[in-house]
Amino acid sequence: MLDTEVSFVPALSIPGRLRVFRRNFTAEGDFDNMQVDAYVVTSERYLVICDTLLRPQDMATVMAEIGSAVPAGGSVLSTEPSGTVPSYWPI
Repeated sequence: MLDTEVSFVPALSIPGRLRVFRRNFTAEGDFDNMQVDAYVVTSERYLVICDTLLRPQDMATVMAEIGSAVPAGGSVLSTEPSGTVPSYWPI
């Protein structure tokens, strides 16, 4: 079972540089109370997104939250560490 939404985690974030987003996975068994995070790193030229979330809707929430945070003249870079098909990239 999934929590109802992805949430921003300010305690793990660094203003202006790193934003951490989290979803809790509460299924019974091996994955009970597993936390799944995504990271958004901002540099002078790039917005780097490490997408480790569970569903496309999760990443849609992150993208809506960060809005137009891409640095002027910069690019968005995405990583998918699980090696699966990227979950959500409307850019």
